Amino acid sequence: MKIAKRKKIPEGSGMGRPGKYPWHKLKVGDSFFVSEVKKKHVMYSCLAAYNKNKAKKPIKITLRTEGEGIRVWRIE
Repeated sequence: MKIAKRKKIPEGSGMGRPGKYPWHKLKVGDSFFVSEVKKKHVMYSCLAAYNKNKAKKPIKITLRTEGEGIRVWRIE
């Protein structure tokens, strides 16, 4: 195995991996659908991580069951 000396580390985007949910695109009143009702608790965990790590201003959501899934609305 060849060792490389003084090779620069490429700059990263600083954003980590892309998010699974479109928090950054939501405007107040916008919503998206998630096909599994059992993911309600996951939505809040993902939002908390987004608000902590990436959001300029924290956002708030509300959830409602819709058929076999849930609809997530941005409320603030």
